[in-house]
Amino acid sequence: MGFLNSIRAKISPVSPLLLLYHKTVAAAAAFFYGFPANKLRVIAVTGTKGKSTTAHMLASILKTAGYKVGVASTIHFQIGDICRFGSHFTGHVAIATLGSEC
Repeated sequence: MGFLNSIRAKISPVSPLLLLYHKTVAAAAAFFYGFPANKLRVIAVTGTKGKSTTAHMLASILKTAGYKVGVASTIHFQIGDICRFGSHFTGHVAIATLGSEC
């Protein structure tokens, strides 16, 4: 990636070439890894109150049903058994993909 980073550094941040660079690298990565986003099912929880509670309840239900589950909220981020806590996370999402537990 050093070569690609040296090219990117020479292009203006508002240049259409930079957009092309990012899209090309993203497409190459998606192809290389077998388009992993196609295997995801995403559930977004929105509203004023109760988003974290709802997201965690959905995650628990889906996990019990045998799905591999991830949850991201403002205070908690979890994929499988890996958890991170903090106040710097944004959004409230429960993500489920078919598969076994990690």
